[in-house]
Amino acid sequence: MFIGESGQRDWARVDTQARARWPDLPPTGKIASNGKTLESLPERVVYQILESLKHEDMEIDLHQPIMADLGAEKADLTLRRRNAACFIEVIGSCGPNRITRNDHELRGLERFERREAFYRRVGITPVCIFLDLLARPEDLKALCQSLVDRIADDGRDREMSL
Repeated sequence: MFIGESGQRDWARVDTQARARWPDLPPTGKIASNGKTLESLPERVVYQILESLKHEDMEIDLHQPIMADLGAEKADLTLRRRNAACFIEVIGSCGPNRITRNDHELRGLERFERREAFYRRVGITPVCIFLDLLARPEDLKALCQSLVDRIADDGRDREMSL
């Protein structure tokens, strides 16, 4: 994936910053340390963090249908525990301002916006992780920890009410 017109130089800078702060990150690329292949480096980074934080009774689904009975749209990542689920979208084409600088980024944003419209139709609010959050690893890790904590609590609450 390219950012703006500068190409892979920007990704190299993001990767260098991330590795300086998280020396245990797996090698650069789309393949996580457990062998799972993701769609992009940003997705792989988020997956890797969630994988390191999740509880043993949690699963991370990759590109599974959001609600198969209502449409074919798929979430980037879904963190699950029992009946609790958190849908996560990793928008690696732009920041939250949704400004794109080339056709490649625009296509990525358009794909996300189609899924976003589907989420609205079915009444689900996904967690959206835009590209700029990858440059703030402490904030990204804190967000991922809060998602794991939320799913742990939701799964416990639902289990107790059954």
